[in-house]
Amino acid sequence: MQTAPSRFASTLAASAVAAVLYIVAAPAYADEPDPASSAVRLPVAAAQRPITPPSLVFNPSLTFAVRHQVPQGSFIDLDVGASLGVTDNVSVRALVLPLQLSAPIGAGRRFQYGQTQGIRGPSIGATYRFVRGVIEIGASLDLRIFTIENLSGGAIIPSIPVRLHASDVVAIDFEPSVNITRATTTVKQPVFAAIGSAVVGSIPETVPANAVRVQLPTSVLYNMSEPVHVGINSGLTIFDVSDAKNSTGVPAGVFLGYAVAGSSGPILDVDPFFEFPYLLLPGRTKVWNAEQYFVGVRVTGHLYW
Repeated sequence: MQTAPSRFASTLAASAVAAVLYIVAAPAYADEPDPASSAVRLPVAAAQRPITPPSLVFNPSLTFAVRHQVPQGSFIDLDVGASLGVTDNVSVRALVLPLQLSAPIGAGRRFQYGQTQGIRGPSIGATYRFVRGVIEIGASLDLRIFTIENLSGGAIIPSIPVRLHASDVVAIDFEPSVNITRATTTVKQPVFAAIGSAVVGSIPETVPANAVRVQLPTSVLYNMSEPVHVGINSGLTIFDVSDAKNSTGVPAGVFLGYAVAGSSGPILDVDPFFEFPYLLLPGRTKVWNAEQYFVGVRVTGHLYW
């Protein structure tokens, strides 16, 4: 039988354990003070970074990519954009220059503002982080307009970014999104001299190009050291929900990165990547699709105001 002091000690120990478990497990909400605030405004290790940049941290970025698209060939793209932390939990962003630098002959304009196989025009967006801590959850919305040849319209893209800080060196990201495209495209219809005769010309015709696309990307990032990280990504993509059987694919890719450290955190990130956007096509007769891929590098700056 326990004495009063021993019962008191047991109760105190149980209370302490319960308090520790509560502190570890309880989520931190966006209106609570950030316990990690310090002279370093942004961690150098990518696995420790939040889904929204800290207040008044400006991030210009440049992405160069070569996209190989069967059967057309290779497209060379360049994206220039930026993001800004309005508060620690709210960020805004813009893709200003989605440029197609080169395209195969017969695939439309070789150089244009907007990309035939990549991002089809400029966009603006914002993210609000409403849960932070070991698990971060946010809500994002992007608005895009199309600027490529023979396509008019745009897209609304809501998403839910989620990041699990599994440890100081491992982060798992998941961001389901829906791309609601409302657009029209101009196609050339052949003109025949008579029924069964040769084509003598063509006339342009405007047809709907509406679509709803779903993406469920997942990635795992591991910091080998504070400035160096590697990672893999996969998930699920449905390019058109009206034809889900033929347009559903499983991507697979790898990425790595190096962060140049400064006094307030990283000042430059260099992130090369390689991905098969539709490596597995489960609804088609030919399941494997290694002919379609893209490779590139993203360079991101960090400016602290």
